[in-house]
Amino acid sequence: MTLRKLLFAFLLFSFLPTTAVEEHFPTPPGVVPGQAGRAPIGKFFLLRRGEEVVAVKLESKIQKGDGGVSYIWYAQSDNSGSFTNESVKFGSGEVFENYRQKATDDQGKVLPSVLFIQAGPIKIEWSRGEWIYLNTPDGVVEIAFTDEALVENINFLDENLKWQQPKPSKGDPDPRTEEEKIKDEYDDVIAAYEKQLNEAYTRLYSAGNETERYRAENDVRTKEHILNIFTRRRATALNTILKD
Repeated sequence: MTLRKLLFAFLLFSFLPTTAVEEHFPTPPGVVPGQAGRAPIGKFFLLRRGEEVVAVKLESKIQKGDGGVSYIWYAQSDNSGSFTNESVKFGSGEVFENYRQKATDDQGKVLPSVLFIQAGPIKIEWSRGEWIYLNTPDGVVEIAFTDEALVENINFLDENLKWQQPKPSKGDPDPRTEEEKIKDEYDDVIAAYEKQLNEAYTRLYSAGNETERYRAENDVRTKEHILNIFTRRRATALNTILKD
């Protein structure tokens, strides 16, 4: 588990220019399509397996072991799109890492790390930094991230939801076309940076003094630089398969 987390961190930070790392790498949901996604605390993400759909929200960080987070969940299987019907099941839980063995029970026995979110019928792996891993022991589970803080605002039949499927295991055939693979790799990240760039421009236009303007201008340049990198790489990849 620790090695996998280090690998993800290395890949993410090595993929970005130094300026972006210095300003703290932005963490848009679904930043590693096909592998893992980072779930913002306070916003729901959805899990789907067949007819079963679950909404999960990471509520707050907890000081337990090396650190963790509490969560709530709502489960629905009636294909209504809503989590407010009487048939909805719900619950709560917490996950935490305890590799340094700081968390113990009343008798002083070291507690094992709790690394899986159990959301009703669906279980999915978590790690610190609020990473959610798409390859699960529970069969094929799809995931979609939302900006919603209230479960009553969620319609899981919404066509605008971007469902991600776990990347096929090594040796399994990948059903996606080459174009679909490229779009899965880049589209969500590009959309997230476009949103962040618009927000940076808003801060620039509303800057009240020179210090705020200077910081906003730097933020705009950084976001534009990163967005251009991803956009060029997407275009290059698509052009390559079209030539083939």
